[in-house]
Amino acid sequence: MNLKKYGIDKNHFLEKDFINKRCYLLPFAIVNSNCEEIDLYNTNCPGQASIYKPNDYLLDQKMYQYNLIKVPSFTLFDLLSIIDYEKIDYIEFIKVDIQGADLDCIRSGKNLLCDKVVYICMEDEVKYSSGNNNSLFEMDKYMNSINFKKINLKTTNYPTYLNDRYKHLYPPEDYNITCIQYN
Repeated sequence: MNLKKYGIDKNHFLEKDFINKRCYLLPFAIVNSNCEEIDLYNTNCPGQASIYKPNDYLLDQKMYQYNLIKVPSFTLFDLLSIIDYEKIDYIEFIKVDIQGADLDCIRSGKNLLCDKVVYICMEDEVKYSSGNNNSLFEMDKYMNSINFKKINLKTTNYPTYLNDRYKHLYPPEDYNITCIQYN
């Protein structure tokens, strides 16, 4: 099977690492609003671009420098809506690591997450950016409200959730579903 993986990242350093592994980078931001374009804090630290400003401590310590760039933006619902669901039954795994905006991204998926996604993994990150709604508590609360239950997997250290609708697909390895974190 020729799996296709899509990565969304403005950091071009990732391109050579992912393209050879059948991952296609799409240079835009996923947000929880209807804006067509958004400011992105593009930092000198690989993997740390965010819609949220890096926190003051990291800036004061000269750990990060950034420049603001404008990037196109979409909701997760918009992105998932372009998939032809007559050809696939469900999306096996979504991994989100977007520097403090993970929960915003998931919230923008609306009902398509509940209908079409089996596993979701997010990073509970509140230390690198000024985004503050990405705590484990807030993630658990929201995911439970949309019938995703937290599970433990050997392949990821980040919080991972299983859609109640697809609980028959647990554990993922028994169904040839790959749930991993890249970093």
